[in-house]
Amino acid sequence: MLAKSKMLESYSMFIKKVNEFKKKFSLDESLKNAIKYCIENDILSQFLREHGSEVINMLTDELTMEEIIAIRCEDACEEAREEGREEGMEKGREEVFSLLTQGFSIEEIKNRFKRTQTGTN
Repeated sequence: MLAKSKMLESYSMFIKKVNEFKKKFSLDESLKNAIKYCIENDILSQFLREHGSEVINMLTDELTMEEIIAIRCEDACEEAREEGREEGMEKGREEVFSLLTQGFSIEEIKNRFKRTQTGTN
């Protein structure tokens, strides 16, 4: 599963570093050291540069599990929407190309897509 998601793999590496530092330092210091390490090693580097203090605040504040899940779901949902848009655009381009190669005119293709959108055949 980690191999499928670069973001999830990077997040896992960040948490691993936090846990390693927690053996020697307080949670706050562990987070700061893990953020520094990850930035230096290009692990979530852009995100941590921009949001490192928010990460520390979020992980040191007492958040409920529901709040944490809501934050993660919001990010995951936006990522899924973007992937869906990209897949939809690609599918649309492929369908248009297929129809063009079958000899349909641009006008016929437009009408076909209009019927599909309105649910009429």
